[in-house]
Amino acid sequence: MRCYCWFNNVAIAVEKLRSEKLVSKVLIVDIDLRLGDGTRNIFAQAPEVVYYHLDSREGLEQCLEDNRDCDLVALSAGFDRHIEDWGKTLKTEDFAEIGKMIASYACDYCGGRYFAVLEGGYNQQVLADNVKAMLKGLDYKNHKLN
Repeated sequence: MRCYCWFNNVAIAVEKLRSEKLVSKVLIVDIDLRLGDGTRNIFAQAPEVVYYHLDSREGLEQCLEDNRDCDLVALSAGFDRHIEDWGKTLKTEDFAEIGKMIASYACDYCGGRYFAVLEGGYNQQVLADNVKAMLKGLDYKNHKLN
């Protein structure tokens, strides 16, 4: 079996928070083009950590719907799915929408607790705009905390 992502910041951060008992259940959303098999494998025996690799926006909506009992969302924010990058599937505005979905979910179910880590993204002509769009979507000040 071939693994691309043996070490990563999201897994390290989540495990640190878990070991310090600062979180109970964590949802990791990975929007990078490649499956974060390292993250998935690290938490394979930890049912309190849900790993979701983006297959579609509808899939993300279902994942968020199915995991309302998490107290933190960690986002592996890869931008190589952009239409002008390797993945050729997402537009810049899709990253803003995904960010809004994550922030809204976190504000509704996690007390506003979420973070993102930059992953892939190789087309330097569009990367900055994609990151900016994601950050705009993630801006929790635009979302209501319950």
